[in-house]
Amino acid sequence: MKKSGESDVNIVTTAVWKDEAAFENAKKAVLAEFRKQGTDPAAIMKTLGVRASRSIYSRSPY
Repeated sequence: MKKSGESDVNIVTTAVWKDEAAFENAKKAVLAEFRKQGTDPAAIMKTLGVRASRSIYSRSPY
């Protein structure tokens, strides 16, 4: 939960993967597509001043 700050925006994206292999395959496919398009997401984010913090979580049973 964000408590304060006027200029930062927080975006949270979640996904549930079948297993670790599915997650790794998706990452490889996305990177391959970026290369195919000639896109460099890290350079774009740097140019735009975007700061990202990525994390992997384990889902707790309900």
